[in-house]
Amino acid sequence: MAESNTISAITASTPYSGRPMGVVNEIALVVAAVVVAALDTTLVSIFLYKLL
Repeated sequence: MAESNTISAITASTPYSGRPMGVVNEIALVVAAVVVAALDTTLVSIFLYKLL
């Protein structure tokens, strides 16, 4: 849920759409967003695991 929201927010905020360099920037931002979301999920699961 949070992943898709982050990605759509990032792609909506990039003014470079349509330019080759802009596409590269958008891909990099999306990859970064996915990595951050994956790390968040991992940290949350580790935290929950320690609680149990």
